[in-house]
Amino acid sequence: MRWVFFAISVWFLIVAQTTFGSILRLDSSAAGPIGPDLLAPLAVFVALHARRQTDVLIAVWAMGLAIDLLTLGGPGSSSVVGPMALAYVLGAKLVFSVRDAIFRERILTKALLTGCFCLVAHCLWVTLQSVMAFGHTSWGQYGRMILQSVGIASYTAVLAPGMIWILHRGRNWLIQVRASSHRDSR
Repeated sequence: MRWVFFAISVWFLIVAQTTFGSILRLDSSAAGPIGPDLLAPLAVFVALHARRQTDVLIAVWAMGLAIDLLTLGGPGSSSVVGPMALAYVLGAKLVFSVRDAIFRERILTKALLTGCFCLVAHCLWVTLQSVMAFGHTSWGQYGRMILQSVGIASYTAVLAPGMIWILHRGRNWLIQVRASSHRDSR
């Protein structure tokens, strides 16, 4: 991993999420506000292309922690730091474990994996936040938040191909590529 460029990418996406997120947000009467998770495509990209699993888990943990720190209140109007970091780690672990069994260079595959990653991460986050805010979340609110997570995952999967194309163009800036082992033939 090229950690400096990774940190810059995360910072840029967090700024985009917090500033342009309201422009991209859709309002649903059943699920509430639905906006894309702009860090999810980067997490999937890193999980598919980083050499070591340790690098993947540290990178996505940091992204999830950044989301936790930016979240302004979860269920019960209190937010706990850590659930999204754990959810991102679990989602990335799942993507990392299936990466050899899929066509990871296909944009559609990456978009579907981004949607699945986002669904796992956000449903787990909602569940953990609801459990930690015991007594403040009803089953109806929990169901609405799960529906909102499905909407977020779907919206993110729709936007993922464009973001993944951009990430693929800058792949050498984010992920260390092994040097070729050919010898100079004279």
